[in-house]
Amino acid sequence: MAMALGTPLNYDMMANIFSNPWMVVFYIVGVLTAVFHLSNGLWSFCVHWGILVSPRAQRIGTYVSIVIFILLGYVGIRAIFAFVA
Repeated sequence: MAMALGTPLNYDMMANIFSNPWMVVFYIVGVLTAVFHLSNGLWSFCVHWGILVSPRAQRIGTYVSIVIFILLGYVGIRAIFAFVA
């Protein structure tokens, strides 16, 4: 596998990128925004397609979306810190 510029991906390259604290922050923000976009999109999909119609169902859907955000955000951040020495 290679990045867009043709650089092969490996552990050493990612560890080198994450040696800069600003890059760690940049990647954490990126992961959290992507996870938020996913969880918010799932909630919006369910509302738009009539799966979550009532206010109670939407509230429960909100809690489910929050749990998805927290769990996937945790997994993503843990993956980032696997490269930080």
